This record gives sequence, C-alpha cells and structure tokens, in this order.
Amino acid sequence: MIYKLMYLNENIFIISNDACPDCGATGHDFDADFCKYCGHPLEN
Repeated sequence: MIYKLMYLNENIFIISNDACPDCGATGHDFDADFCKYCGHPLEN
C-alpha cells in the first residue's frame, strides 16, 4: 500500500493511493472501509 502525507493546520492526514476496485477512484482516508465516491467496499 502506498501513502502520501497531507498537512493541514498542523495536523497530519494519511491518504491512501489505493484505487477503488469498482470505480477506480483514489484518495481515500487511510481507515476508510468504503469508497467515498461510489460506496463500494474497499479491499484493506
């Protein structure tokens, strides 16, 4: 799994670059269980 760090207001957010297996969208939260665009379950 590949991650990138995004800094916002001195907080660190970890974003996953893994693509949704259904729609191919990326940029989900590290602890997301479902795609934030189509709702399909993510493979963790």
